[in-house]
Amino acid sequence: MQTFTYQSACSCFQFSNAPRAEVWGLESQVQLALDDHFSLRAAVAYTHARYRDFMGEAPTGAPYVPPIYGYATGPTNFAGDSMIRSPDWTGDAGVTWHTPSDIGTWNVAANLSLTSTVPFTPDRQLTQGGYGLLNLSAGWTAPDGAWSASVSGENVTDRRYQIFSAEGFLGHSIIYGAPASWRLQVARNF
Repeated sequence: MQTFTYQSACSCFQFSNAPRAEVWGLESQVQLALDDHFSLRAAVAYTHARYRDFMGEAPTGAPYVPPIYGYATGPTNFAGDSMIRSPDWTGDAGVTWHTPSDIGTWNVAANLSLTSTVPFTPDRQLTQGGYGLLNLSAGWTAPDGAWSASVSGENVTDRRYQIFSAEGFLGHSIIYGAPASWRLQVARNF
């Protein structure tokens, strides 16, 4: 099991080996057709991902002195701590509507994905709090299937969330997830 941590001794990020880890989880899904046009689906998952044996490096809370700036790190026992980028809970809920007509099939969908706190360090010094992302789509397909058009949006509420966070020699580095985005697509099938 490898993890990615900052090491002040070399002023760099390094892969570290965790000799033992434990991962198990549970997942449940349900899908329900309300009628010929509407359907609902939902899913929830719990993931228990913990290091069992792992001596690594973690920020001590003290700044590193010039000429190397940033955060000092020291040996840390991460046994029993969460694996990085492994939220305990994730969930998903969606609704879909579709209907045929004389000029083609119309469809609309909404999907909400939820994530609990995401640890970026095994000791949870750096985390992304739980968040939800809403995606929407609407489309049309011609009766013969030759033409289709759709518009879709991802993260339509423009939720700001982190996908990476680390403290290093230049300070605190953060990479954010994609902002709200929209797409219009027209397709011709041959």
